[in-house]
Amino acid sequence: MNDADPDLKDVLVRVAAIQNYYIEESRETELPSDINQPTTSGDAAIHVAAMYLKPEDLSMLLAHGAEVNLVGEFGATPLHCAAVRKRLDNFVVLLQHGAAPDLRMHRGIKPVEMVRDDEALKRAFVLAVETHRQAALRRDLPAHDATTRKA
Repeated sequence: MNDADPDLKDVLVRVAAIQNYYIEESRETELPSDINQPTTSGDAAIHVAAMYLKPEDLSMLLAHGAEVNLVGEFGATPLHCAAVRKRLDNFVVLLQHGAAPDLRMHRGIKPVEMVRDDEALKRAFVLAVETHRQAALRRDLPAHDATTRKA
């Protein structure tokens, strides 16, 4: 990925900085050859972006091949990550790119169940999923469910 899009490289550098990796000022850092490659934390760039970066950054990773339903640490998908950090903006972007809202973590937790201590916000996440499903039905697209996941 050395000759990658400079904007993509900037996003990946910010992801690495969030993950507490040493980044040289010159930004001549060695980037992963696979955008979906997990780090030692078990999460990939898409998981970190879902939690901490802007929706535009998340969209850029997805446009460059990041897997929208990539399973990371503890079985979390990017949707779980966005929900746990209460990032409704990123949650919606992931849904728009085909994220499956019914995939469960290893303990059976769905992404919307990650939103705790704020019932109004949780309802907003549930509404986002329902809106996505309705839009998918109107466009004759398959609505994702737990059967999408491969064991």
